[in-house]
Amino acid sequence: MSDPVLTPSVFRDPAPVGRGDYLVRPGECLQSIAADHGFFWETIWNFPDNSEVKSTRKDPMVIQAGDRLAIPEIDPGGEEKPDKKRHRFRRKGVPAVLKFQMLHEGEPRRNEPWILDLDGKRLEGTTDGEGRFNIVIPPGAQRGILRVGEGVHETVQQVELGHLEPFDTVLGVQQRLTNLGFYEGLEDGTWSEGIRRAIDAFLVEHDGQTEAELSEATLEKIRDAHGS
Repeated sequence: MSDPVLTPSVFRDPAPVGRGDYLVRPGECLQSIAADHGFFWETIWNFPDNSEVKSTRKDPMVIQAGDRLAIPEIDPGGEEKPDKKRHRFRRKGVPAVLKFQMLHEGEPRRNEPWILDLDGKRLEGTTDGEGRFNIVIPPGAQRGILRVGEGVHETVQQVELGHLEPFDTVLGVQQRLTNLGFYEGLEDGTWSEGIRRAIDAFLVEHDGQTEAELSEATLEKIRDAHGS
């Protein structure tokens, strides 16, 4: 791999993108922005005026602070009622789903109970045969605590929503490898020996070997293992 002092060229410049009127603020995600404007995230993501954001970010869950989004006008779903003075509106699109896959030493944690306390709301269930489970994210959810397994096999980790940077930035890799349990350093967007060791550990577990020069394929593997 590259000298740890120099950031590998595979990482792209995390400069903001988009030309819309809405400026994404730190901590916001597409779902919370969409909910605030009366839409599901899919409507804004697929809005033609956001094509630059969509083609650059690729994943709707990883827009970043400073990006600019175009917000479409809401399509009224009914006429104003003179006696109640209200409008009915239609939300278009589908709600966002948070996807998990739980692994232990590269193997799925099959049929294990999980509990997610998300902003004071408790969700629970059981992983499937591939260690996966999905939940619908409540609008505006920010953080939670995920517990998987029971007794000595229970693991606990913090879940942050609305703060995930693009997968092909240093900070995005730090965040994902932290969530996957490979990185314990600062999440500051700075390339270091620690993040290089974390990537090597990830590669050894998933591929059985490291690589001489960090590749885009490895960043994609980290993204896919994380689920976004």
